Amino acid sequence: MTNSRVSKAFLLGFLCFFLPFTSAHVTAQTLPQVEKWRAVNGKSVRSLTRHPSFASPAYESLPLLELDFANSGTQRFGRRIQGYLRAPVSGLYEFALSADDSAEFWLSSNHDPSKRMLIALTNRPTGYKNYDLFNSQTSREIFLEEGEPHFFELLHKEHSGDDYLSVEWSGPAFDRQVITSEFLSEYRGQALGQGGPEVSYRKGYQIGYNAGIYATAYNDLLYVTDIDGDGLPDFYEQAVGLNPTDASDALLDMDSDQLTNLDEYFLSTNPANADSDSDGISDGYEVLNGMAYLSSDDAYSDLDGDGVSNYDEYIADSGANNAADLPVESTVRQITLSWELPEEREDGSTLSVAEIEGYKIYSGARPNDLKLMAIIDGAQSLSYTESLVAGIYYFTISTITVDGTEGAQSAVLSFAVD
Repeated sequence: MTNSRVSKAFLLGFLCFFLPFTSAHVTAQTLPQVEKWRAVNGKSVRSLTRHPSFASPAYESLPLLELDFANSGTQRFGRRIQGYLRAPVSGLYEFALSADDSAEFWLSSNHDPSKRMLIALTNRPTGYKNYDLFNSQTSREIFLEEGEPHFFELLHKEHSGDDYLSVEWSGPAFDRQVITSEFLSEYRGQALGQGGPEVSYRKGYQIGYNAGIYATAYNDLLYVTDIDGDGLPDFYEQAVGLNPTDASDALLDMDSDQLTNLDEYFLSTNPANADSDSDGISDGYEVLNGMAYLSSDDAYSDLDGDGVSNYDEYIADSGANNAADLPVESTVRQITLSWELPEEREDGSTLSVAEIEGYKIYSGARPNDLKLMAIIDGAQSLSYTESLVAGIYYFTISTITVDGTEGAQSAVLSFAVD
């Protein structure tokens, strides 16, 4: 079943970079660099990161004074800023971003770029220093330890009209304000997305990982064919049902989870399954909300601490990483399931009432992911009532005999609660 309330996630061109970290000696003079590429069409950050010139040195690179830019007077450009951020005191910090036309702010849990996570973004103009137009502009609260370096990356794409970009933060000792160079320092490692040994390492990891999944021979010389030049190796496209000679299919969304096939390749998620970790939450929603998209462990935890589980936030189409975005209260309906007294075993032999201990009812939002909902005692108990909010549910039932044996589950029944 495809959940019609999949997510309000924006399309993300998320790339998992697995890079060796090169430590940096930080001094007061090592400011982050603002890299800028000219003549890049498109409004989305992906139009920058997928542009051929992005793999080459930037047109200009200038020291950063603060994360606040407005009215440069130029059009059709992209920016990237990479560096380390250090908190003045230990505690919880919140980040907010504004931009025209789009921007993404990534932050690592420590100094390692490979642990970076998308914490704030916008895919549309917000208004200069207007941080409240979209929920995605503001991060959840993040704990930072005083003086510890955290790798960050800021990506910005300007197309036409106004151009601006700003990132502010608030913390235990101050209200929201622009992040200045006082708290920032230069990243000395290889720039993410550039050529060199780090990119070779990333390619080797991705190719080796996917070759292992699809039982394809791994070539450690990295000479892996990509006939259509779409970034997806030919063996991968063949394995997942794409066309190795059609470059356009890399940017399609085969499983409708708001992630392109190319995104799924780099994320190591399944492009043919919207829920790679089988936790009932789409991959796109998990990526946007900073959840574990390859593990089901966090489905029933509460990422933003608002008292609603991540799974329930997804079902209600609210944000799992925004405590202020609570699910709208739904009308609760009572439904009653009923069934006939079973008279035969699976092999066709007679099943007497005295042999029946009870029944097990399974339910879920997807027909291939049903969990135990209730255990019914007594052979003559042939109905069950449950209160449910609006949605589509799937049910199946099995019989338990007095010796503890559970029979095969019945055919799956779907039921819509209005």
